[in-house]
Order: sequence, then structure tokens, then C-alpha cells
Amino acid sequence: MSASAVAPVPHVERRTGLPVRIQAAMFLRMLAVQGSWNYEILLGNGIGFCLEPALRLLPEGIHSAHFKQALARESKYFNAHPYLAAVAVGALARAELDGEPPERIERFRTALCGPLGSVGDRLVWAGWLPFCSLLALAVFGLGTGPFAVLATFLASYNLGHFALRLWGLRTGWRNGLRVATALGHPVLRSGPQQIGRIAALATGVAIPLANSQQSGIACEASSRDCEDGGQVRERHHRDPGGARGQRKEYHGCDDARRGVRFHVATQGRGTGRERSAGRAGTAHREQVRRKLNRGDQGVKRKLVGIGASPGIAVGTVQLLRWEIPDVPHRIIPDDAIPAELQRFRLAIDRAKDRLRQIRARVEAGAGPEEAAIFEVQLSILEDPDLTRGVEELIHQNIAAEKAFDIQMIESRQRFARAASPMVRERVGDLTDVHIRVLSFLLGLPDHDPVDVPAGSSAILVTHDLTPSLTVQLDRKSIVAIATDAGTRTSHVAILARSLNLPAIVGLRTATIELRGGERAILDGSTGVLAIEPSHADLESYRERARQEAIAEEELRRLASLESITTDGVRVTLRANVDLPEEADLAASSGADGVGLMRTEFLVLGRATMPDEDEQYRAYRRVVEAFEGKPVVIRTFDIGGDKLPIGGFPSEPNPFLGWRAIRMCLDQPDLFRTQLRALLRAAEHGDVRIMLPLVVTLDEVRAARVLLDDAARQLERRGVSVRGDVPLGVMIETPAAAVCADTFTRDGDVQFFSIGTNDLVQYTLAVDRGNANLSSRFTPLHPAVLKLIQRTVQVGEDAGLEVAVCGEMASQPLMAFALIGLGVRQLSVSPRSVSLVKRIVRGISVSMAEEAAAAALASPTAERARRELHGRLRTALPELGLLEEGSTV
Repeated sequence: MSASAVAPVPHVERRTGLPVRIQAAMFLRMLAVQGSWNYEILLGNGIGFCLEPALRLLPEGIHSAHFKQALARESKYFNAHPYLAAVAVGALARAELDGEPPERIERFRTALCGPLGSVGDRLVWAGWLPFCSLLALAVFGLGTGPFAVLATFLASYNLGHFALRLWGLRTGWRNGLRVATALGHPVLRSGPQQIGRIAALATGVAIPLANSQQSGIACEASSRDCEDGGQVRERHHRDPGGARGQRKEYHGCDDARRGVRFHVATQGRGTGRERSAGRAGTAHREQVRRKLNRGDQGVKRKLVGIGASPGIAVGTVQLLRWEIPDVPHRIIPDDAIPAELQRFRLAIDRAKDRLRQIRARVEAGAGPEEAAIFEVQLSILEDPDLTRGVEELIHQNIAAEKAFDIQMIESRQRFARAASPMVRERVGDLTDVHIRVLSFLLGLPDHDPVDVPAGSSAILVTHDLTPSLTVQLDRKSIVAIATDAGTRTSHVAILARSLNLPAIVGLRTATIELRGGERAILDGSTGVLAIEPSHADLESYRERARQEAIAEEELRRLASLESITTDGVRVTLRANVDLPEEADLAASSGADGVGLMRTEFLVLGRATMPDEDEQYRAYRRVVEAFEGKPVVIRTFDIGGDKLPIGGFPSEPNPFLGWRAIRMCLDQPDLFRTQLRALLRAAEHGDVRIMLPLVVTLDEVRAARVLLDDAARQLERRGVSVRGDVPLGVMIETPAAAVCADTFTRDGDVQFFSIGTNDLVQYTLAVDRGNANLSSRFTPLHPAVLKLIQRTVQVGEDAGLEVAVCGEMASQPLMAFALIGLGVRQLSVSPRSVSLVKRIVRGISVSMAEEAAAAALASPTAERARRELHGRLRTALPELGLLEEGSTV
């Protein structure tokens, strides 16, 4: 809503009290607030409903814009305990009628949610409710009837929560926006403990009385049963209803960010089938445990993940926990406010100093463009609106860490909803600032990858490798990477392979189980992280590393040989290039050009987009390294798991959202800049432009229009442009594969390249970056194979080249299957060129086609794997890398 659309807040006289009839109306409505709960705004509608009688007292009346905006504001998301929400209702009524600024009221609402939730939980659910239940139990033990027991419980419980709501309403009104001090009231602070002590005493009285009473009832029932002929009547108990094993809470947990949670109760018994499955699961876990414990007996612990980048590294664990910490709710007294303000300002100053140090080191090591990200973060810390917002919350008796946390959450939400992509991209910077300042305020260790001294042989262990962390990596100090998140096709894995760093992803719990400083061996081929190995283990791994180096050297001798099958069919092998610096290595690998240059790695870790000249220099470097061989350059595939600093976090599922060609077409100026750089680079070699994530012919034609625009712009500048630069598309979705023929009818595209990473993901509905689903990410699924076969057939019919450039092509078994499906161009990582060439030179196309036909006819991916594996082992029995669990 624009500023002009908001009604100005008129000056009003501050009220000293509410009319009794208004208080009564608000109190009665408070009894219904719990029934207003919904999944979207929780208690928001109820808060607005309760405040409506008070808002009628606004001087302009109920038909004014001021009344409508106030009611709408108070009906937004609100998350608190339903009984203590009365405190908020009273305070907000006072704020609205006193004419407080709307932005201050909204900040106040956000700040109240957490404290009211946590205090209410302890006081009511964990204190008063159990006490009333025990009191009713004691009354039952005294021998009273069921109506007396029920009346005792209802009277005591309702008396308590009625009194709490009434106190909250009056306290909120009396204190207004300074009501946070009331949450330090002795009843709220020590009430749960005192109720707990009384409840313990009540338990000691109630349970013996209840047992005695129950025994008497049982004796009477036994006598009656004997009188009835000794037959004991059976009672049939029904399930109490509701989702079994689940309990829904009304207001989430202490932190207002977390919403509804469910607690799953542990079932003491299950069905026969469930017990059998439990035994089978236990047996399976034992089998896995025994398998992992065989060999390497000197290793104290082994963490097993997914091998992402091959190689063996020995070093010391450098643990990096880069995530927003939990922030406790803390109310401070008035006399502590000045010291809290000073503590906040000191934390800001320390964060600025730290960012300046990191910026200087990154600029020296990686360049000024990469270091610019930290300029953005410094500007956030210097924003007066940020400082003012936090200090206002501190003046409302909220501790500095929680005040800063609340302000940053609001800022991230506001930026994430912004219409401008450049504003949305700042969310990642906000998150980094959020983590850094909270670390100082909470006294947590402040770690960055740049802290690792050169030559320290550190194995970086973190949850995930974000762009802001990636830009700090120093190859002189970090020898390997291990992450909790990710899979072999996630881009942290691709980046590790590009940097030639051994890596493991999908460890899940490494950052929890490790302390940092442990000696470790990381095996990027098998996905094993061995902790505190013995001397013998170290020597064993070093020997294996030497043997692998010898094997790689033997494969490198194939670089100059032709990639031809035993029956004379040529298979073109090209290299995937992620960074311009890889061009020379890729060119010396024996690759016949570049099948995929990922241009998004020019953007990741950057605070600004690279300009035309910078892109031109990067593309030209790769083109010239291959001396006239084809270089296929993909336009920006930004989005999903490939995000610039900040990314696009407002999307619930970025893989299905605004990414790749969609983003480029919606940002024509950004796209034209890249297209101009590509056309300039094409003057130096055989450049081919490839569009990612295309699903319709309309996208191809729209891109063609922008490409022609870029060419005309260059010609007006006097730059010569080739008119025959080929334009191709990536086949990455089932839609593109099924309708591939629509791209070829009028000659709109000149080649296809199958992106197997996304094609598998979208076909199987499996997030390729989710470690929990890694076993379900199966490229040999018959559906995937059939889509590849369909694309190849369409390309052959139209006379187009069809390549595969995903990670699938780099793995021996997958490459074997692709050749059998008719693919004659494979683009693989530079390190895999020689190995895949060895596969090609050891098989015949007829054998590969027979294996692929068997795989296509298989009902499952596992059956397809067995069909392919058996035939390839027959052709290449000496190829040890085809053993179970091997990766390339």
C-alpha cells in the first residue's frame, strides 16, 4: 500500500479509561478468541474482533478510513496464548485510541507474540490446567459423585482463566505499548513454579484418595459380578477420536515464527504387521551397522553421506555453523534500558569491523567484484531505520537480542515480498547480518571460512555452502568440503568438482555430531568421513590415494585417442565448464569442445550482476582455450538451488518458480547484456547459445527476438556480429521431452541438449537437493529413459544434434545406457572425460543398444541398473570403478 493510500493519524487526546460497557464487550469477545484460530493468520481475526468495540471510539467514527485501517491492521497475523492475548488486546486498544503511529503498532504486535505465547504455555497448560485436574481427582477420591467432580474442575479452571483474561485486559490498557514490563509480574514469573509445588502436594493427596476410591468401586463391582454367576462383564472402549498420536497446539511455540506444531505420541503397542516391520527395520539397521564397522577398525567413528567430488583428503575438521540461532525471550526492567542500548550499539560496531576485515581479505584473494557483497552488508548495518526500530523495541523493555531478531524478521519478510527482484536479492544479505550480529549479542563464536590459516589442511564441515560462504573459500587452507545438505547433483557438489576439491554431501547430522578440531579423512568417492583415524588407517588411505592417482594417470593417456566404439561409431565427448579458470584444464582433458558452460557461476556470490565487458572476457577466455572447437554456453540458469546473493526466497518452491529462461525473459535488459557478450565472444570461435528450462516454443521465439535486438545494438556500436550463431534448447522437463517436435518444425532451434539433473527431478517429483530423497533420485527409472529416447528420436528425425550434459553422462553405467539410447554426444566433467572415453572404446553400440532395450523394459530403476551393470561388466571386467557404491 502506498503512503498516499494510508489515512493520516489524527491527533487525539489520551484516554484515562475505557467505558465499562466497552470493557464488558471486549471481555465477552475475548472468550471467543480461541475459536477464531486458523492456519493462515492464527488468532488475527479474533484480535480484531475483540478490539472492534474500542475502535468505535475513534473520533472519526466507524465509517472513516482511520477506523477501517485500524481494524484491518489489528486483524492481521497474531500468534499468542489465547488467554494472555487479552494483554495484547488491552495494550493495542490503548495504542490505537492514543493515536500511536501504525508502524510502531505493527512492530509492537510482532514483539508481543513470542512472550505471550511462552508465558501462557508455562502458566496455563503446564501449571493451572494440571492443577485443576488434580484438584478434581482429589474430590473424586473423597467419594463425591461425578457431577461434583466435573463441577470442581470447571469452576476452578474457568475461575482462573476468567481472572487471567480480566487482569490481562486491564493491564494491557493501563500500560499501553510499555506492557512488556507487566510480563515481569511476580505471578507470571514465579506462578508456574508455585503452581507446580502446589500441584505436587495435590498429587500426593489426590492419587492415594483416588486409588482408595477406585479399589472400593472395584470391590463392589466384583461382588456384583459374583452375584451374577461369576461372569465378568467386558467393557468396550472406543478410540477417543482425532488423529491418532497427534495433538494440535493453538499457538505454536515460544517463537512466533514457527506456527503450528504436532507432537507424535509413542505407541506402546502396534499391530502384528507393525511389530514385524519394526523387527525388520531393527535387523536392517544392525546389518548396516555391521557392514559399516567392517574394516578400518582403528577409526573411532565414520559418518556416511553421498560422494560428490572424488578424491581423498586428510585434515582437521573446521566446523562452520552458519544459521540463525534461537533467541530467548527476555524482558528487561526500565533501569537496564540504557545498558541494553549500549550493548546493541557495541554489537553493531563489532559486526562492522568484522565485515571490513573479511572484505579486505576477499578482495585480496578473489577480487573487488566478489568483495562487493560485504559492502552491501555494511550498508545494512548503517541503515538508521534498522537502528531506530531496534532501539524502539528496547525502550519497550525487550532485550537487545530479541529486539534485533524481531526487526530483522520484519525486514526479511518485507524484502521477500518486494516486487523488485533486486530488492528480493538482498534477503540473503539480511540473513548474514542477522546471524553475525546475533552471534555477538548472544556471545556465540564468530566463525568464517577466511579464519582458516593458509596451509592448515582444513576439511570444511557446514550445513550447506551458501554463495556468501563460497566467495570466502581459500584453496590454500581448505582441502575438502562436507555438508549436511545436498545431493550429488546439487550445485554445491558441482562447484566442488569445478574447484577440484573432494566433497561429501548429504551427511545430515555432521554439524551436530562434530565439535570441530577432530582429525579426519574425507573420501569423496565413497562418501565416508572417517573421524580420528589411526596411523594405520591414515597410511591405508594415503596408499589408496596413490593408487587412484596412478589410475587417473593411466586414464589421462587416453586424452589424445579417438572416442570410438569397438564397432566404429564415434561418440563426441565434450567438457562441462563452470568457471572460466577451468578452461585450460578442460581443454587438456581430451574433450572435443565444451558441451555446457554454466554462466550462473559468474553471478553466484556476487552482490551485483557482471556487466557486458566482464562477461565477454569470461566467455572469450573459454572460447579461445578450445581453439575453434564448439563451445556451448548456457544463458543464466538462476533460481532453484542456483541463486545469487539473497536469491528469490519469497517463492515457496523456487525450482518450479521464477528461474532460468523465465527470469531472463522477464528481465530483458539483463538478458540483452548477456546476449551481447555472447555475440561478441562468438567472433573468436564456434560459440553456440543454449536456453535453459524451455517448455514452450513461445519462449524460444521470445529469446530469438531479444538475440536479434542485441545484435542490432552491437551493430549500431560498430561491433561486427556473426549472423549464424546456433541457438539450442535444454530438454529438462517432461513437457519439453514429450513436445520436442514442436521446436523443430519451423527450424526454430539448431540443437538439443538433455539436462538430466532437472529431467530426473521433474519426472520423478524428487528434489535433487534433498538428501532425504537421494535414494529416490534414480536416473535409470524407465520413465526417464523413455523421455531421453523420445528426445533422441525427434532430434534424429529433424537432423539435429542431441547431447546429454547432465551429471548422468559422467557416470560409467549411465554413459553406457545413453549410448544405447542413441545419444552420440556426451558432455561430462573434465576429470571424467578419460574415464568415459575408456567406456566408449571398450564397448560396441550393438551391446549398448541391447542393454538399453533391457533397461527400458525393466519395471524398476534397480532392475534396469542390474541389466546394464551385468552387460557392462562383461565388456569391461577390469574396470574397478564399476563396483557397488562407486561414483565418478
